[in-house]
Amino acid sequence: MSTTTQRLARLTLTGTLCALTVLMTACGGGDGGSSSQVLRTALATGNSTTDGQPAPAEPAESARGTLGGEPPHASGTSDLAEIAAEVEPLALVPGVTLDTHPVSVDGSGKLLSWVTPQDHAFDRVSFLSWDMLLNRMPLDPANGLKVIYTHSEYSPTTLDGSSWPNNPAGKNAMLAESAALYYAYSGNRAVIDLVRGLLDHQLQYGTTPATSAWAKVPWSTAKASSITYGNDTLREGSGVVEPDKVGELGFNGYLRFWQITGDVRYRDAAIACADALLKNLRGNTTASRSPWPFRVNAQSGSSVEDYGSHVIAPIRLFDELIRLNLGNVAGYTTARQAVWTWLMTYPMTNNRWNQYFEDVPRSSNLFSNFNQYAPGQTARYLLENPSTDAAWKTKVSGLINYIETRFGNDYAGDPGLYYGARVISEQTAYMFKMASHTSRFGAVNALYAAATGDAIAKDKAFRSLNWATYMARDNGTVNEGPAESKSGVNFWFTDGHGDYVRHFMIAMGAFPEWAPAGENHLLRSSSVISAITYAPDSINYDTFDAAATEVLRVNSQPQGVSAGGLALPQRADVNAAGWTYDSATGVLKVRHDSGTHVQVVLNASLVPPTLSITSPANGSVLIAPAQVTVSALASDNGRVTHVEFFSGSTLINDIANPPYQFSWGPLAVGNYTLTARATDDDGLSSTASVDLSVVPVAPPAPVVIMGSNAEGTTTDYITDASGAYINANRVQAQASVAATTLKAKVGAIAGHYQFAVFADSNGVPGSKLADTGEVNATTTGWQVYPLSAPLPVTSGQWYWIAVWSNDVNARVSATSGSLRWGAYPYSTTWPNPPVLRGSAPFAYSIYATDGN
Repeated sequence: MSTTTQRLARLTLTGTLCALTVLMTACGGGDGGSSSQVLRTALATGNSTTDGQPAPAEPAESARGTLGGEPPHASGTSDLAEIAAEVEPLALVPGVTLDTHPVSVDGSGKLLSWVTPQDHAFDRVSFLSWDMLLNRMPLDPANGLKVIYTHSEYSPTTLDGSSWPNNPAGKNAMLAESAALYYAYSGNRAVIDLVRGLLDHQLQYGTTPATSAWAKVPWSTAKASSITYGNDTLREGSGVVEPDKVGELGFNGYLRFWQITGDVRYRDAAIACADALLKNLRGNTTASRSPWPFRVNAQSGSSVEDYGSHVIAPIRLFDELIRLNLGNVAGYTTARQAVWTWLMTYPMTNNRWNQYFEDVPRSSNLFSNFNQYAPGQTARYLLENPSTDAAWKTKVSGLINYIETRFGNDYAGDPGLYYGARVISEQTAYMFKMASHTSRFGAVNALYAAATGDAIAKDKAFRSLNWATYMARDNGTVNEGPAESKSGVNFWFTDGHGDYVRHFMIAMGAFPEWAPAGENHLLRSSSVISAITYAPDSINYDTFDAAATEVLRVNSQPQGVSAGGLALPQRADVNAAGWTYDSATGVLKVRHDSGTHVQVVLNASLVPPTLSITSPANGSVLIAPAQVTVSALASDNGRVTHVEFFSGSTLINDIANPPYQFSWGPLAVGNYTLTARATDDDGLSSTASVDLSVVPVAPPAPVVIMGSNAEGTTTDYITDASGAYINANRVQAQASVAATTLKAKVGAIAGHYQFAVFADSNGVPGSKLADTGEVNATTTGWQVYPLSAPLPVTSGQWYWIAVWSNDVNARVSATSGSLRWGAYPYSTTWPNPPVLRGSAPFAYSIYATDGN
């Protein structure tokens, strides 16, 4: 008996057996179409229904309690799935639709996306979501702005905004992250521009006053159609701020968009958010007292709703500002640790994941409404930052299991398990199944699977994400969930767009095979991608951080990869700077430890331009205010389209045609890095850089009144262990001026030097005219020692400059000459005059000057 026949013998459902017989053409009779439908329904649910709808899935509580366990099967499903995998790898389920799309399953009866081919699914729905926002969003007749500015939701038919309160801070934060990830993936800068408009509007019309206790932070809600924010009276209340949204928009919106655009307004807004979080951080936290309330009165700072568990967003904001050394780093570090300790001590152990959604009215019962958003975002943080917690794997597993068992059950006709896809509800106060939350569950499982190799977690991710694709309609509107939609609810900008697209981006970054084969996409970077251009045979992108690692899926074997204009080597791994390529999957990994501009060449015939900066020379030192001629030479085997010039990261000129030359300035005092970037008609580029310094107006050269300013090639030790010595050179004044300073090139010592000037008396020292007193030399080299009083000297007249020390290591640089010395025990009082009997062939590097 064959293996297949043995399995058939174990089946007891007559309808299912007949359906299998039809599929395998091993029995005759019956209606093949209806039997096939029975089979596919049975494959999905384990039950032999014939109404074209899947039978209710078993509750999520019946799933194994630890991540990675075998998923539950209804009776007979495992055997059926194995057989179907052998005979039918892909099929539509006749008569079954999910939202507006026919349902498709694989040979094991598990859900596939409605998009074909499957590796285009996540790409396609992300495009549809953004395309609707970019190209079909109507204006609000109440204010002339696009509906997305002043509404939280829109009609799925007219796209008009509803009367429900707006949620700008959270919405804009989600859209900002989705835009940043999708821009890197697609190169479509329009998504960045759209979000910049929203952020600029939030800064101008949606920020608390500087005089508030919560100063210069984003309002979380607003009346529908209101240009200004912070005035919702329907649900949250006017004048209320949500601290977790301050962290979310501060990090995902303001800080990230400063890194993308260089607009310092966003950086400063992010710092203001962090400062407000720091200022209003509460002490004496407990299981029922969180570091910040969920809702606060912005003006007074008083608590409006006292407990909120979503603290991972403020932690992300603190982390990045600390890393970048921006703002009050010491304060952020202390606050971050306090919040982290509370998070690990309480919600992570008691699962009090309460409060997140803005439109839920205030409640006196702080622990009645649980949500999956806060634990899901916390799990993602741990997966992306495993070094923060050695027990990350156990904690993430527990969080995923918590979400699945509490929010993965049947509700309002929507099954919690739909053709093998776990479908997630939003919160206990609103348990409808939703696209954003199911896709988050998928993305977190994808990150977990990529980090651990857990195949079951990977399958969970794949199926949940596939379910979420069905909520995207062909016109780009995105349904929250089937049951909710049937009740006539509008669609949300968060659930269908901002908190939707980002999860597909994250998932493709975890598993590049889920991105389209034969195309070019940057899927993941450890840095922020600030610019990217996709050409048919090359990819050029800029990262915020010079040291970063990227994962791409590309259409062909790279011919070369460079960073900062320098070629990177192909390697077997990315444990050092270089790149790897897997020809079987098309996955390219790039690591660059320096240089923010990365270039991937996919065609061997393509050659980047040659480029050099001919002026100014590297290392040039200019006098402020400096005006410098900048010129560069660029050539290419095709055509150079333009040459850009940058001071640091700031574009200062862009020249389309030669000569590539301009005048730059006036430049203030400081150090500058001038970079030129030439781009050719294939989209390839090369860079060249020079460093220059601008210094203040040069002071007049020191006036050598008498003595030697030679550097000295000999070192003379001026004393020894037997006692101290006075050493002096006879010098002639070169000008009739007042000497105020002695300059001497001496060695560093722990003790003291003394210097003095004596008159000349027939070729030997006469009376003392001035001295420096005891002085130190903590470094070796030229030292400046003021005289006790200005000393007028006469040009052509002779004088003596003497040095004395109490340190055996005391030494003076010298050239050849004539020196006199005398043995004198060290004292703070000079002998007057000293008697110098010895001689040596040295001229010390000591001279008198007028102070310049």
